[in-house]
Amino acid sequence: MLTSWWTKFKHYRFTDYDFSLVAMLVALSVFGVLAIGSVAPGEEEKQIRGLIISLVLMLVLSIMDYSVLLKLNWFCYIGAVGILALVRTSYGRSAYGARRWIRLFGILFQPSELAKILLILFFAQFIMKHRDRIRSLPFVLLCAALAAPPIYLTYKQPDLSTTIVMGIIICVILFVAGIDWKLVVTVLAVLVPSFILVIYRVLEGSSSLLTDYQQRRILAWLHPEDYAMSD
Repeated sequence: MLTSWWTKFKHYRFTDYDFSLVAMLVALSVFGVLAIGSVAPGEEEKQIRGLIISLVLMLVLSIMDYSVLLKLNWFCYIGAVGILALVRTSYGRSAYGARRWIRLFGILFQPSELAKILLILFFAQFIMKHRDRIRSLPFVLLCAALAAPPIYLTYKQPDLSTTIVMGIIICVILFVAGIDWKLVVTVLAVLVPSFILVIYRVLEGSSSLLTDYQQRRILAWLHPEDYAMSD
């Protein structure tokens, strides 16, 4: 596999590379570093280090044949679950009542952001391999079972917004793959009333599914004028 990638790398036409896109990404990242530095002057060095590492990884991955990554789809899944589980170990770092970050090699980053990309790679390849079964309920339940560990680990950080995004991403992949419409309607018939019930319980101040800060964020979304000066 590595030999095949190296052969393709040697024949890669760098004249086709979108350098303007890279320049815009770097410009936006530099602007972000400056903005963070204006708020926390001691953070620039850490942000610049992260920017350099991210830029190198981006350049390497951008010239790779994506099919090579797709062949490693199970490693992507195990990696996603693994880094999310790492948050709950001594490597995990807490802030503002949530444990969402890990520190590796002196760099603090949020594993759920990387996990979202890894899950997209995994489910895209997994569903493509079994596309003839996409309309069967057992296969959809299997996908749901595979999605449960990373979604649960993200929810327990707690990180409700990323949990919702992960669920939406997986649902969209299934929908694009051609899931049965009857199942879509059935799921929506359950989720929509459930969502309304959760919002109602939050407004009543009696939701046991969400933490206090999650309820406050929902209330701030519903009534921004009442939370304009709060954290």
